Amino acid sequence: LSISQSWDGVEPKICGVDEAGAQIHLPRARHPQMLVAGQEVVPNDLSLPLGHALVISGPNAGGKTVALKTIGSCVLLAKAGVRIPAGEGAILPHFECIVSDVGDDQSIAANLSTFSAQVVHVEYALEAATRAPGACLVLLDEIAVGTDPEQGAALAEAMLYGLVERGATVVVTTHYERLKLLGRGEAVEGEEDVPPADPRFINAAVGFDLERLAPTFMLTVGVPGSSSALAVARRLGLDPEIVERAEAMLDDAALQVDVLLQAIAQERAALSDARAELEKDRAAVRRRSSKLDDKERRLESGAKTRKVQAWSAAAGELRALERELRARRKALRRMDASRPRGLPTPHEATHEAKAVLDREREAPAPVPGEAPHELEVGQSVLLAGIGQRGEVVAIKGNKVTVQLENLRTTVKRSELRLPADGAEGGQSRAKPKPKRGKARPVFEFRRASSERQAARHFGDDPVPVEIGLDNALRVVGERSDDACDRLEAFLAEALARDLDVVVVQHGHGSGALRKAVRERLRTLDYVRKSRGGLPREGGEAVTVIWLAD
Repeated sequence: LSISQSWDGVEPKICGVDEAGAQIHLPRARHPQMLVAGQEVVPNDLSLPLGHALVISGPNAGGKTVALKTIGSCVLLAKAGVRIPAGEGAILPHFECIVSDVGDDQSIAANLSTFSAQVVHVEYALEAATRAPGACLVLLDEIAVGTDPEQGAALAEAMLYGLVERGATVVVTTHYERLKLLGRGEAVEGEEDVPPADPRFINAAVGFDLERLAPTFMLTVGVPGSSSALAVARRLGLDPEIVERAEAMLDDAALQVDVLLQAIAQERAALSDARAELEKDRAAVRRRSSKLDDKERRLESGAKTRKVQAWSAAAGELRALERELRARRKALRRMDASRPRGLPTPHEATHEAKAVLDREREAPAPVPGEAPHELEVGQSVLLAGIGQRGEVVAIKGNKVTVQLENLRTTVKRSELRLPADGAEGGQSRAKPKPKRGKARPVFEFRRASSERQAARHFGDDPVPVEIGLDNALRVVGERSDDACDRLEAFLAEALARDLDVVVVQHGHGSGALRKAVRERLRTLDYVRKSRGGLPREGGEAVTVIWLAD
């Protein structure tokens, strides 16, 4: 098993130092040496644009050097072609040179102190940055220590400015407050001897748990860290009098800054814990939402399945009913074809039954009087056959439409009588109008006009009938008995609507349906004439009927 596989290494994207937006971007980066040693490692998100300086501050033993070495180790591993211990999306520029000053390089033989050795390294870094502008990475641990603090802080600030001005990318750890102020993000008005804010410098702070006296190794970018030297000394058991004397010696402003930075660190840790809890709750909500979505999809899918099953079952039942109806129709046709010749047809049977009922039924008392010679719409009349009173609503030749109490019917004029009162329920009894010469009554003109209109469609040179929805009956494809029954109902309705000429569309077929229709017409006394259709009307596929008045 390779080393990079043991730490789940990823292949970073290598970008050129001259590309737009080139930067060091290491999400969830871990120190490789600590991983190999089997130590528990806290991952950190490390980002730094090229030509900028990352100023890492915080307490001793808080993990500042670990963060600095993590960046340098990942860059070297990537240059060697080894997958780095970071998350997906890692980006590293292709640095031509890397200069580091980590540890103590003092040497008696070389006449170098710690401070002198670091100055030599910085001088070499300045030369390298000049030779390869933008392609040099400089790592400095505790810059400019081992000398006067005030002069060391000023010298460290000048070194950092010299490096970034030459295009170097710098990672530095420090306790100097002066360097922490470089990346505070905004200038402080009214402060003297304080360097101005510079966006090329970025603060970062490492965490330290004062309760456990243990580093958290969590790096927070954007804020400086407190050195917390007095607090660490107090926790380590140093004589309280000595710690208190040191606090008294400190400048009030410096002490307040350190206390403030500690408070910020604690607040940051609390916020980090709260953020972790929120992320945990958010993950739980996402999981619950995903489960609900899955359940909703299953329910919806089940509903669709049940709907399809119900539709299929209904369609199956409908097909079964259709098959059963077709079978029964065939059976009825076979029964009709095999019926003995002596057996009557349904029409004949019902006609005979009607005749028997008419003979057995007691005849109503005849209404006395004669049929009226003249009638007007709205006039009250009596139906002679049933003795009921009605009102005239339409007059067409010898046919009169009368509105009874519950129905409307059309009868011949001879079936009407005038009531004894003559005016009840309608207009007063019509008086004979004076005649001039040999003029006929108005109704005779109306009847003659209606007959002439109907007669135009018959005779030697008939006029074609305009076939519409109200004067035509279509029985194509029906059984003869069903078609004839519908024919009689249609003709009765046509009489009620005062239609003189109607059309039956029976089609050509074998001719059996046409023959049955025309034979039935010959048995109906209210059919005056009938003929086959003209070419424009449909030819022998139709029969034209003239109803009697």
